[in-house]
Amino acid sequence: MAKSIKGVDKIIKARSSLLLAEPWYGVPALSLGLVPKDDDPRLWAMGTDGRNLYFRPQWVMDATMDEIKGVIVHEVWHIWSKHDIRMGKREFQGWNIASDYAINPNIRAAGYKLPDGALDDRYAGMAAEEIYDKLPKGKGPGGDREGDGGWNIGVVLPNPDLQDQSPKQVEAERNVQIHNWHQAAKRAGKIPAELQRIVDELNKARLPWREILARFVDTHAANDYDHTVCDPEYARYSVYMPSVHSEELGIIVDIGDTSGSINNDQLKTQVSEIQGMLRQYPGSQLLCIWVDTAVHGAEWVTADDVPLNIHPKGGGGTSFRPGFEYLEAEQIMPKCVIYMTDGECDDFPDDPGVPVLWMVLEKNDRFNPPFGEVVTCDFE
Repeated sequence: MAKSIKGVDKIIKARSSLLLAEPWYGVPALSLGLVPKDDDPRLWAMGTDGRNLYFRPQWVMDATMDEIKGVIVHEVWHIWSKHDIRMGKREFQGWNIASDYAINPNIRAAGYKLPDGALDDRYAGMAAEEIYDKLPKGKGPGGDREGDGGWNIGVVLPNPDLQDQSPKQVEAERNVQIHNWHQAAKRAGKIPAELQRIVDELNKARLPWREILARFVDTHAANDYDHTVCDPEYARYSVYMPSVHSEELGIIVDIGDTSGSINNDQLKTQVSEIQGMLRQYPGSQLLCIWVDTAVHGAEWVTADDVPLNIHPKGGGGTSFRPGFEYLEAEQIMPKCVIYMTDGECDDFPDDPGVPVLWMVLEKNDRFNPPFGEVVTCDFE
């Protein structure tokens, strides 16, 4: 976006600050496109439809940096809460009032400043739908900030993807985003309790494992950053961010639990999915390691190995140590490790120092690895 648009530099600095300090807000904020909007009467400061961050340039120019960060966090809370998807056919202004009442207490509790006039905490702890039902009916789609108590400092707009996708499809895509935001947050520190509650609810359902696997691999494909070279997109605004140095993935390691509960067809389905991703990254390799309580084989797979022909071996008990010990002994340092298992084991090694995705065949509340992220697979 051109620097000549008023306020863009302040928004970029605010988002970068959030990214470094609290990525559970900064990462979602950076995923939004920046769109100036002076002609929408519904916007007083900012708004989001889950895809873009709309803003009034003059408001941004007049606001303090604390207020800008507070309203960006406000918009991110709408996205975490899926208010753009949950709106349905509810009246626009009433839904915005209800959803603001639902999230503003959490924003203030996190220490962020909202502009004067923002809705208060009278409905703290209640869901937006419950608050909406308690509000007086008959609110119109317009209104002004002063007359309506600050409901439009950071509005939530209908998600545009709902025009050609079902709410269930759009929500499934958001759930994957939330999963990834949560993993970024876990690496940085403890996230706010209310955001953790959203994640806990999400984890009760099965997520689309193929999408999570693809995002996991893609994230670590372009994670070689050169800290001596500033990303030019941010340099224009006097903000330092490292630039991507390489998009070659290198080695991916897939460890298959061959203790008996995962059959060969399931292992082949998962390996085939990873193999398909290799085509995006020339020169990348996949190393499959077959493990129960010991390593029973290791074989290299490339994107050109068609048809896929792998030979899982094992059938004993389960230990998560041998596969990682094999990598250390062979001096293999992969970009990431994917481990498919039933999760019926608590014999973990030390953190290997590389990103790990545990793909668990069935939901297993007892499985709590000391490192990596977890996704439940569904091969049905």
